[in-house]
Amino acid sequence: MSKLAQFFTRPLSQVVEKALMKREDLSSTAVGNELAIPHVMLSDISQPSIIVLRLNRALNWHSNLGDVKMIIAILIPSPAPPEMIKSITKLTRSLIDSYNCKLIAANTDAEAIKAILFHLMSRKLPG
Repeated sequence: MSKLAQFFTRPLSQVVEKALMKREDLSSTAVGNELAIPHVMLSDISQPSIIVLRLNRALNWHSNLGDVKMIIAILIPSPAPPEMIKSITKLTRSLIDSYNCKLIAANTDAEAIKAILFHLMSRKLPG
C-alpha cells in the first residue's frame, strides 16, 4: 500500500496508506484475474483518484482468488456525490469481468488504459 500512497504528498500519503490498509483488513480486495481493487472514501481529498500499478511479480493478496499482478486503487472524496459513486460502481463491476481485465493487462500505454477505464465508468451496466 505504501507504493500506492507515494503518489500523494505527506501527510496525505500517510492517511491514504493507513486507509487502504484498514480497508484491506476488512476483506481482501482481490477480484480474481490477477487484479486487486483497493478502494476507500476519504474526507481528506477533494477529487477522485485512480492509480494503476502493474507489478513485476505476482503478490500474495491473501485471497482465495489467487495472487495479484495489477492493482487499480480507487480513492474518492467523502462524502461523494451519487453520480461519482455510480461511475465507480460501474468501473468496479466491469473489472470483475475477465475480458476487461485482460484488455487492461494487455495495454502498456497509460493513455490507452485511461481511455478503457473511462469507458468502463461511463457505459450502462446490464440489468
